[in-house]
Amino acid sequence: MNRLPFFVQTPWVGAVGNMSEEMYYALLRARRENRKVLFLFPYDLFKPFVFSKFGLGINSELKKIESVYRFGKYNNPFIIFLNIILTLACSILILIDVTIGKFVNFPRWFRVPQIGKELLWRRNKKEKYSYERVRKWNWGHELQTYLEINLPKKSLLRAKEIRLKMGLPEDAWFVCLHNREGGYYSQAKGYKEGQVKVIRNADIKNYIKAIKYITKNGGWVVRIGDQNMTKLPKMKNVIDYPFTEYKSDLMDIYLLKECNFFIGPRSGIAETAIMFQKPAVFVNWIAELNFLPWLSGSLVIYKHIFHNKLDRFLSLKDMLHFTLYGDSYMDTSTNTYDLIENSEEEIYCVVKEFLNNKNKGVRYTDGSKIWIKKCVENSIAVYNKFDDTRIPDTLKFRESPTLFGGGGTVGSKFYKDFYNTALQDKSRTLDPKEGVVL
Repeated sequence: MNRLPFFVQTPWVGAVGNMSEEMYYALLRARRENRKVLFLFPYDLFKPFVFSKFGLGINSELKKIESVYRFGKYNNPFIIFLNIILTLACSILILIDVTIGKFVNFPRWFRVPQIGKELLWRRNKKEKYSYERVRKWNWGHELQTYLEINLPKKSLLRAKEIRLKMGLPEDAWFVCLHNREGGYYSQAKGYKEGQVKVIRNADIKNYIKAIKYITKNGGWVVRIGDQNMTKLPKMKNVIDYPFTEYKSDLMDIYLLKECNFFIGPRSGIAETAIMFQKPAVFVNWIAELNFLPWLSGSLVIYKHIFHNKLDRFLSLKDMLHFTLYGDSYMDTSTNTYDLIENSEEEIYCVVKEFLNNKNKGVRYTDGSKIWIKKCVENSIAVYNKFDDTRIPDTLKFRESPTLFGGGGTVGSKFYKDFYNTALQDKSRTLDPKEGVVL
């Protein structure tokens, strides 16, 4: 198979974030190997033969992205035929799972085998993880070297017409802003968001000051998401896109492709911005301290951590320490941690820093540079500390590109304020039911 001029990839169509991530790394692999990637997708049929998460569908335009490293176009008759074959094969597997699966415990991937996934982040299927080896793969060069990814010309022309109807000038620079609130999957019957999802949510009101700073400096802000979100107040040069008549699969992708940068948490839609290699300001990041934003110039600030047993907030230095000993801030079953979202001032400061760096050239403070080094060293120590039963090789490989190739860092003011000193503001009260800030 390695001798063929192409390889097959079946990105997981369960969610837009996973799909974007796998398509991006497949294209990176194709460029690295000087080959092309043949993307195949199963089609949603009827229950139980659906492949998108909760049957809510997957973005149809995302499937159409074009690249010189993609083998064939999405609407190629032969590729459509292969997609149909894949759909039928996966439907048979689903039928087996809902019948024989009652008695046999099939692996999670059984319903939709993910062809090609095992080689997205490693070079050999049987390869064991070694950070010394992976570090030499030079993920930094791959992630920082631009890979052109486009929409079909027909889609672009249509999107540009809709853009003007939305009131977004053709020559305007704009930002895509997303704030997770947890309403999207509530559309699924009987779905209730679990605590691990709830802790990712935040209040859109804390973005207002940053939004006004962007528009004051000549930019536009396009808020993306779904109609279950809290509406923004009306502001000049701000488009609350989910509540417009122009909300569509096409514009969801087009806006992320054309924006100057992305603001928001590490939500699924952020992966699409990453696929288009957009700089980002990540806020309310769930304390994955070992990993850095992808592109140079990108910044991140973290949700604050309150340690219930110690009865105090943790500094960034504390967070590194607890991560080293295997603590997961997303594990809410122990009731050890509460996560507190970023304040309006914290979001404003990091956005202001990003814009200043963008206008004057990327300049990291000494503290920001130190943070990069500490994150890498801490991650290597964590990987060495726990065996494969705790952190499997598959996860280590998947996390390595951002660990060894991420070019972003923590916001300088956030680092200065919270590296040694934890948040002291007790007024940020918690909702006892949700464990998130009110």
